[in-house]
Amino acid sequence: MKTPPLKLILPLLFLGLVMYACSHCPKSYKETDTIIRSRQEYIRAHPEGPFNNHILNGEVVKGMGLMEVLASWGLPNSRNCSESGAQEFWTYYATGEQTGDIREYVLIFKDQTLSRWKVTLSVAEGGYREQDPSKPVTLGKGEKDAGSDVLKKK
Repeated sequence: MKTPPLKLILPLLFLGLVMYACSHCPKSYKETDTIIRSRQEYIRAHPEGPFNNHILNGEVVKGMGLMEVLASWGLPNSRNCSESGAQEFWTYYATGEQTGDIREYVLIFKDQTLSRWKVTLSVAEGGYREQDPSKPVTLGKGEKDAGSDVLKKK
């Protein structure tokens, strides 16, 4: 059997590497029908819930429990716990469809209650910018900065 020429192998190898790398990129955040339905089902099951308006708007609020955040934003991309188990970290990713920028949201729960979060923006051209919770930062239409009490995923 004859070995294919190197000119043919290299482009195919490059294409394979690009496809592999892109398959591991965070996906853009989209308001799927499943997330919208889960919000509505949660509200029906908990009609007196103190965070129902925020859940319907796709927002998370300090003081929410795990199930309320799950109803509002859906499953996180990753979930970790501190060694003591007292804190839980849920990470969500959203990719700008036109810019390619990646926004990472790390929600921090203490005793199963959302206590704070950290938002990091990774710019497509390289580098990143961590949002300082003590300073107001414009994150995007409808979003609040990391120092506020309400956060909406873009």
